[in-house]
Amino acid sequence: MPPSSSAEDQSEFTHPIKPWSTGRVLSRAQRERKRQMNRASQSRRRKNLKTTLKSMETRLFQIEQRCLTFLSNPAAGVEYTFNDCISATGNEGTSLRDLLNDILGSIYHINPRQVCTNDQFNQDAVIRGVILGWHVLQRESLICPIWSILRRLDALLMMHAAVPTRLALLRGLNSMLLGRRLCDRPPPLPSWFRPSKFDSPSSENVVNDYFAWPRFRERLITSNNPSLTNRFWLYFTRNVQFEWNLSPADTIDIEPDTGKYRLTMTFRDATDEIQRYTMGNEFFEAYPECFGDVYGL
Repeated sequence: MPPSSSAEDQSEFTHPIKPWSTGRVLSRAQRERKRQMNRASQSRRRKNLKTTLKSMETRLFQIEQRCLTFLSNPAAGVEYTFNDCISATGNEGTSLRDLLNDILGSIYHINPRQVCTNDQFNQDAVIRGVILGWHVLQRESLICPIWSILRRLDALLMMHAAVPTRLALLRGLNSMLLGRRLCDRPPPLPSWFRPSKFDSPSSENVVNDYFAWPRFRERLITSNNPSLTNRFWLYFTRNVQFEWNLSPADTIDIEPDTGKYRLTMTFRDATDEIQRYTMGNEFFEAYPECFGDVYGL
């Protein structure tokens, strides 16, 4: 006598179940157990994230005091990082945005005659700052004040980024800052990085103008969404990327006549391609509304 089948088996034979994404066919009971396991795993990840954020908050008041010390005396030369500059308002506060506005806004207080407009010198400074450490530039007899701004931005926003990403971002920031200070003779910029009708010189929104993606800049200026809270910068710093898979020899070389470092023409051309500036998936999980602004044409 053939073995009897359960009502569940008969139902599944009558109504075949679609294969799982891996191609494996699971029974209804197996599928339900897998869903429960997935939900439990997601719940654990959310709990771990909350625990991590909570542990950060316990240190915020002391960290704020270090930031305030720096802001009151920028010439002190105190090195600082992202974690040093989050205020006691927590992850929904805007202390880091405010600090970035102050740093970027300081370009308007710089004497244009003190600014280095020599692209070879600027490339050498950025490369040495990233590869050898920004402290090596302090030995120079002449230091461009924009290099000090780049040093601060590198420490705050690029501590998780790969070297090519840091070089590409700092090169763009240097050109943008030069354009802000030398309005009568700005350096060439890619069309997508040039100021648009949406860009605002407001001291409260200076940082908005320095994102690579025009549609994202427009979103920030017209709707203030997403809000540039400390939480936003946490995800930004962990996920900002410049897509580059060539070797260091294809990235940096040396000017034979001067001995100074320079970016290769291949790398410089790549920095003009907006599609190379991307964000990791974690950022879009937190801010899905920004996907089209980064990847949209």
